Amino acid sequence: MTTPSTPPINQDFANILTHVIVPFANCAQYLILLTGFTLVWMSMHRVKHHTQGQQGMMQHQKPMPTFMMFIAGTMLISYAHFMQVIAKSFFGTYYPGINGVTKSSFNYQNEITMYAAGIKATGTDALTQVKYFAYGILACVGLISFFAGIHKLVKVGEGQGGGDQSALNKALMHMLAGFIGMNAQIVIGIASNTAKLFN
Repeated sequence: MTTPSTPPINQDFANILTHVIVPFANCAQYLILLTGFTLVWMSMHRVKHHTQGQQGMMQHQKPMPTFMMFIAGTMLISYAHFMQVIAKSFFGTYYPGINGVTKSSFNYQNEITMYAAGIKATGTDALTQVKYFAYGILACVGLISFFAGIHKLVKVGEGQGGGDQSALNKALMHMLAGFIGMNAQIVIGIASNTAKLFN
């Protein structure tokens, strides 16, 4: 008797994550790091002009955009560690992993690859495979949303994007959505366990 192989459609899910989403996420990570270093360099350049007090410079380069650029740049450079710290603050040591195997910590750079491996694993049912595919997509979308939130945060410092409060709210909402997307498995797991308490 032969062992049933992974269903073709779910094998396609794994291939999409491995050959499309993972390379895209890797490119996005390099872009985020490059953007972070660029923002930090720009903030340092602006600080030099602030300290030198060049004529007419202060009225064009306000301190708030410089501060926002520096904060946004440092967050982008160390975004993985930043997200890990926030995740541990909210979720403690709750790391569900895949196929019931508990992880000891997160590695966002390998997160999507882990879900692809979970789809390919022998004995994984179709529903779980679809869930892993969705988690992999959400992890990538969350990364993009977090990057968009940081970009909006810089715009808030520059006084762009409409009203200051509404623009700040949009930036924070994008960052929150990115955090939830990159931690979709944990958030859904906690919501499911919480719902069971009321049944």
